[in-house]
Amino acid sequence: MSESNETVSNPSIQAGARGEAGVAAHEPDREYDWTTPALHSGVVGAFVVAIIFLAVDLISGRPAMWTPAALGAALFLSEPIASSGDLEPMARLPVVFGYSLMHGAVFVSFGAMAASGRLTRERSGKFTNRVGAIMAASIFVGLELTFIALGWVAGPNLDLAGYLGSGWIAFANALAAIAMTLTIGRAARNLAVSSRRVG
Repeated sequence: MSESNETVSNPSIQAGARGEAGVAAHEPDREYDWTTPALHSGVVGAFVVAIIFLAVDLISGRPAMWTPAALGAALFLSEPIASSGDLEPMARLPVVFGYSLMHGAVFVSFGAMAASGRLTRERSGKFTNRVGAIMAASIFVGLELTFIALGWVAGPNLDLAGYLGSGWIAFANALAAIAMTLTIGRAARNLAVSSRRVG
């Protein structure tokens, strides 16, 4: 018996063929995995801020990683930043590591909020410059409010705005928001192109 006749006479083979065709037909409808772009955008944002404050530390004559060490000491050990002038970051690596983890988690959470609302097959093609500007502004405001809330929780111990200047903080958060938006925007463009190809 030929293969074509066997396929016609065998219902299980016919069902399998229909099943495979059904899977292929519904392939474009699968939900897009936005978690990877969200993670990327969060890591990019956290890295931008870390690099800026590394530069600020070095320009100010402080040791590298002084800022995360001072912030970690203020948050976890209740040590005022005003008394951290002679702080040695290399002697506080667990504090630096703990603060860096918290710092990264905050940025990844903002990346997740931004990406989950925009990286869908229906909305990815509508990622215009206006949408990007609104997203960047929203992330910036969220980061600023988070920093203010962090200072409120830590109390007078966390006076980084007074010690480093609120301008540096706003500058770092603004660049981070732009970098995160560009990362999500690139993912949206890639998703829109792949959706058009599949469609």
